[in-house]
Formats: sequence, structure tokens, C-alpha cells
Amino acid sequence: EKGWKRGIWTTLTEQKIHEEWTIPRFLGYAGHLQVKFVFSPWNEVTRNIEMSVEPLT
Repeated sequence: EKGWKRGIWTTLTEQKIHEEWTIPRFLGYAGHLQVKFVFSPWNEVTRNIEMSVEPLT
């Protein structure tokens, strides 16, 4: 509640969470798992993304 009163959540969007939290986390996981994650671009209409995992070559 306090965050809402201070306005820190007013610019938070699903896309921002995806780009600033989800992707960096998965890139960190990729390093530990020794794989490569590939992300599709954000789709504003469907709000769906696709992610695939590939072996490192």
C-alpha cells in the first residue's frame, strides 16, 4: 500500500517486468545451466512471449 501512495508502482507494466526482471533472471540461469535462452519480442496485443532453450555450441 505504501508503494502505491508514493507512486512507485504507477509506471510498472507487464512489459517492464518482463524486460527488467524476467529476462535478466533467465539469462543468469542460462549461465549456471550452460544453455542459451532465446526470447521473442514483446507482443503488446497478445502480451505473449515465447522462450526457447538451446544448447551452447
